[in-house]
Amino acid sequence: MNHNRSMNFSRYILFFIALVWLLQIGSAQIVINEFMASNDTTISDNFGEFDDWLELVNISADSINLFGWFLSDNDSNPYKHQFLDSIWIVPDSFHIIWVDDDVEQGVDHLNFKLGSD
Repeated sequence: MNHNRSMNFSRYILFFIALVWLLQIGSAQIVINEFMASNDTTISDNFGEFDDWLELVNISADSINLFGWFLSDNDSNPYKHQFLDSIWIVPDSFHIIWVDDDVEQGVDHLNFKLGSD
């Protein structure tokens, strides 16, 4: 009987740890505010190229680091691009990410492009 009780207690502890972790993730509020999938003249990147882009906005009261987060344009492949460097977005501010399949151009460039359709 003691063995079952300790197993149940362990399950509750694991559930509590998972719940706290999910609540912390839930408080990190980054949203996609705008995107452009066919950019010809609107905004150029740091290389003077008019690539696809998206604007991330931090709507929380805390600075948020995108390190370890994922972005994708495909439901069946949600882990298409992982941020492997720190990109901090301060509260009430935005950050442009280039969706241009040019990761060699820096941490703000993703490994895929958006389809214009």
